[in-house]
Amino acid sequence: MQVSKQDRGLKQSFGPITVDKVGPSLNPKKHQAQVRQVVTTIYPGVRSGNSLQDGLFSDAEFNAESQSFEENRVAFLPIPIGTTVEQVLDKIKSFPNARLIRILSLNPILSEEQKQAMEKGLSKNEDGSIKTIEDYANAQAVRTEEGGPEVLYKGHRQYRVTSFMNGVSGPVEDIDTREEDLFDMNPIQMTEGQFQAKTAAEAKKF
Repeated sequence: MQVSKQDRGLKQSFGPITVDKVGPSLNPKKHQAQVRQVVTTIYPGVRSGNSLQDGLFSDAEFNAESQSFEENRVAFLPIPIGTTVEQVLDKIKSFPNARLIRILSLNPILSEEQKQAMEKGLSKNEDGSIKTIEDYANAQAVRTEEGGPEVLYKGHRQYRVTSFMNGVSGPVEDIDTREEDLFDMNPIQMTEGQFQAKTAAEAKKF
């Protein structure tokens, strides 16, 4: 199990990646594997510091009960036709730092390849229709449950994607651009929290 320390005192533990099933995909040239990983996030009962100030005492010294939440993350990976569940598991085990990371944004999340395929009309839905940005948006919208009502972020529609990262260069953390997206939507009315989040994100680039 991998353990990751997050900002604001949060801690995450990543269980092993398992394989639910393998089978055909929409692309006749390849199959796909449905993989799963349980991620446990632990929130401290008390945060002794914040983004502007270090704590004098550690969070643990307050003896406040922490809270933990489990999240089942699922991703679909392309695999060669005929690949078995056991072969997929063996391949995953060759990447000890592999994770299923969560990407959150206020904009639909597309890879460069998906953008190009959509522009050329090469992406198809299960019914054979051309896939549009609306199709991606509806599939990625954060909901209480599959097919359930959407969960808004500060009044805005939000999108989520789960991606497999092999971790060859080290464990990859979750990505959350929602605060930056809010600022880009309305830079004049940037709140203090958004300013801090944007400043911290820019600082990490250097």
